[in-house]
Amino acid sequence: MQELGWVALAVMTSFVVNGCGDPPTDARSDGGVADGGCAVSCDDGTYCNGAERCAPADPAANAAGCVPGAPPCGDGACVEAERRCEGGCADVDGDGFADVACGGDDCDDADARRFPGNLEICDDGHDEDCDPTTLGRDLDLDGQQDARCCNGDVCGRDCDDERPMTNDGGEEICDGRDNDCDGMVDEGVTLTFYRDLDNDNFGDPDSPLEACDRPDGYELNADDCDDTDPNATGVDTADTCDGYDNDCDGMVDEDEAIRHFADEDGDGLGCGARCAEGARTEFFCEGMAPHRWVLDPSDCDDNNDLLGSPDGGCPEGPYTLTEDENSRGMGGSCDPGAPAKRISLSCPFGWSRTTPCTGTCRVSEEDRTTCRGRLYCSTCTWTVTCDSRDTRLGLLISEYVEGSGNNKALELANRGFDEERLDGCALVRHQNGAVDTERLALSGSLAPGATLVVCNPGVADASACDLVSGFVVHNGDDAYTLECDDVVIDAFGQVGTDPGESWTGVGVETRDRTLRRQCRITRGDTDGSDEFDPSLEFEGHPVDDSSGLGVDCE
Repeated sequence: MQELGWVALAVMTSFVVNGCGDPPTDARSDGGVADGGCAVSCDDGTYCNGAERCAPADPAANAAGCVPGAPPCGDGACVEAERRCEGGCADVDGDGFADVACGGDDCDDADARRFPGNLEICDDGHDEDCDPTTLGRDLDLDGQQDARCCNGDVCGRDCDDERPMTNDGGEEICDGRDNDCDGMVDEGVTLTFYRDLDNDNFGDPDSPLEACDRPDGYELNADDCDDTDPNATGVDTADTCDGYDNDCDGMVDEDEAIRHFADEDGDGLGCGARCAEGARTEFFCEGMAPHRWVLDPSDCDDNNDLLGSPDGGCPEGPYTLTEDENSRGMGGSCDPGAPAKRISLSCPFGWSRTTPCTGTCRVSEEDRTTCRGRLYCSTCTWTVTCDSRDTRLGLLISEYVEGSGNNKALELANRGFDEERLDGCALVRHQNGAVDTERLALSGSLAPGATLVVCNPGVADASACDLVSGFVVHNGDDAYTLECDDVVIDAFGQVGTDPGESWTGVGVETRDRTLRRQCRITRGDTDGSDEFDPSLEFEGHPVDDSSGLGVDCE
């Protein structure tokens, strides 16, 4: 018995290592790095004497600030080499669960507040139930835990645990909240509103504002071209005849304004296609035209109120114009051949004469009296007969397309009031402005308002073309004239002048552009050699824009 007892004692001695008291002052772990707050590292690396901890404020702490650990096996046998307790584990922290290190399921047998099944509390990292996946509360029961609840570095994903529609993956709605927990508010769901200073229900495109609901003084559309003028009400608005650009297209009253004609002589008839001076037109709203602007364009001489419409003396055949001149002298007789220095009789545009301007003079006592003591006075009456009329007054070059490659075209239009014949007319091209020409003969006729479109074979869209010819080839520096019976009716460019790359004006040039004749122009340029500024009579449009071909001034 005694021998067996000594054997048992020897075996027990081989398994049991006495628990340590205070760790040595030079004890180190993790490579000799001391614990924070203590003079040395408290853990001596021995399993069976328990895990020492640094707690300088603990009454049980030694001079280095270390507190001895509780032996994991209690009074039982401890196997240091295998770091386990013989015959089972102790429950060091008394929470009813043994340490995982010796086969139990307590993740921290030194912390009585940590054991399997314990209630997980929402905090900044303490794992109460030994399950790192449980983080704490889900107050709104949306399946995601509060983002303020963490286990170590793992935290919940619900940024607002009191709103079940707010969580990671939630749908963002426009309500001033971060519904999907991505750190942004109302991203991608706001509406863009535009300031409306003039209260015309159209917003300023340069003053946007992102919001969920329309703020006062803002509109959803950005259609206002002038937010300081309530009369400029925005695109797609009906243009009313009021002197304003209501629809923001850069034109005033273009839909409702009516073409009026100048009436210089005050006879109630405007200067139209028959007018000697050339038609002068402007667009005004009905009843808003200035003095001496009228709707009737039938005057043939706007400097003579006796020549008006065909019913009032605007002849369609030969007619005579007369003008009187009073001559005074100091002696001698009346000279019938005296030049009419102050007389400038001429036939209206489109009329010609075959007889010279002639004059007859007379002398009378009445004339002598009128001259108040002069030796004689004579009255000379000068006469010119207008005996032929060319009706092709309204023909002109109305559109010029100088596109990329061979996308070239010309449009002729009749802006007069009579059907115009094209027989005897030709388009004449002056390459690089040269006097030398190439001609394209025309035929047929054009009704008032009708067009003739001549295109290069390489034109991009031939749907509007009436005539296709390689004659139409230009590069911005080629001039054209429209001639009828060898008389220039209209000119584009300056004949006899090479402009270099193009003719230019204010915002308008002839290279890589489409030019359309302004609708106020009703008479062609009969002097092809005069200086050419395209901006005076043409509007510039982008290259390859052929949308206006075949529809002059519609």
